[in-house]
Amino acid sequence: MTTATITLPVDIKRMAETRAAAAGFEDADEYVAALILAGAGEPVSEELEAHLLKALQKPGRLMSSADWDAKRRRLEQLHREGKL
Repeated sequence: MTTATITLPVDIKRMAETRAAAAGFEDADEYVAALILAGAGEPVSEELEAHLLKALQKPGRLMSSADWDAKRRRLEQLHREGKL
């Protein structure tokens, strides 16, 4: 095994230690390694990557509270319908 060193703000380190203990990991190192492995699953599909790259080309816009509420309602609806 090799060693990697990361620097974290104190509050984030405490959070990692707390979550590690709650999840049954021996220490924060094991917890962080598990997070990395969990995120190393299937690569992003070419189709999704193309959509993301296309979206990055569009100008951004500020979202209002009403915009976020509408998105939240739509996601809740999709979840209720089992489409998520």
